[in-house]
Amino acid sequence: MLLNTPDIMPTLLGFSDIPVPSSVEGKDLSQVMLGKRKDNITGTLISYVQPFGQWTRQKGGKDYRGIVTKQFTYVRDLKGAWLLFDNIQDPFQLNNLANQPEFRSLQQELDYQLNKMLSERKHDFRPEME
Repeated sequence: MLLNTPDIMPTLLGFSDIPVPSSVEGKDLSQVMLGKRKDNITGTLISYVQPFGQWTRQKGGKDYRGIVTKQFTYVRDLKGAWLLFDNIQDPFQLNNLANQPEFRSLQQELDYQLNKMLSERKHDFRPEME
């Protein structure tokens, strides 16, 4: 099951039988987790906004946004596509498929899905200092 960070609070409210306020961005997935409803989530958003700690900019840290589906992980940084993995064929993510011609249409589809998720959250992908 895929879970987005904004879904945590409404899901916990659902487990507690507390109504989820209409202003909440996430979805109540408690019934999915209990097996009472089908999961219709196709992807989850991942991001790294402010590199710090062990992964500083000097060590290669950078801003990124990505999407994880049930089969693929796609990530782009501020310069464009960065990572693309088939999590079923390559569960340890050793073979980066990003920018390889034979995966161009898949990459474009995942980029479209990522843009849609960012748009739904009214999220502009800009450098963290902006």
